[in-house]
Amino acid sequence: MKPRSRLKNAVTLLELLIAITLFSLMVLAFASIELFSHHHVLTANRRAQVQNEASYALEHMSKNIIRAIGNERVNGANTVVDIAEVTGGGERERIKIYIDASGNGKRETPVNNPPVDVDHWIAYRYNNNSHPTLNQRNKIEFCDRCSRKLCNVCMSPGWETVSIKANQVSGLAPIKPGGSTLSDNFLVVGVTACWDPDGTPNACGTPINANVTMQTRIKMPSVSTN
Repeated sequence: MKPRSRLKNAVTLLELLIAITLFSLMVLAFASIELFSHHHVLTANRRAQVQNEASYALEHMSKNIIRAIGNERVNGANTVVDIAEVTGGGERERIKIYIDASGNGKRETPVNNPPVDVDHWIAYRYNNNSHPTLNQRNKIEFCDRCSRKLCNVCMSPGWETVSIKANQVSGLAPIKPGGSTLSDNFLVVGVTACWDPDGTPNACGTPINANVTMQTRIKMPSVSTN
């Protein structure tokens, strides 16, 4: 009887070990599925957010750049659209556009410190400096009325307080057909946004730090090139 009793005990222990192993495998499988799903949901959510960021910035620029007016073949180079790359101070790119603010369909001679209803320059710039009060960086800022073409002073209300709420931007790339003299009545603008724009500890474009580049062509109906 004793050998048979030992055999029964041995079989019971083996069954227990098999059960524990199977249970462990099931727990590991469920944990792997949960981690996999969480990773993909997280990356998809981040990708959607940066897409919205870039899309919003492009929509804002399209709405205002469409108001450009003039003829650079007549009025001179960079009198309608002026793209200036600025170094230092965190500012990387500035787009300046002369708009028909009066709404009369005629280009008026630029004046310093223009009123709201007089044709004037507007501007966008990419700035990766930390904002002194809003704690924002990597943003596109907008000036809806420059004091003059240089647009170092924004009249309403000012560069430091104006933002189009795009603060995950890692690049702004305007392309002007013809270079210094506009050769067509459109402007191509590209915006790159990244979940963590400074790229630390994960570089932009890695699965955990999603980024996206979006580009649009903005027509300017009141701009002539003939």
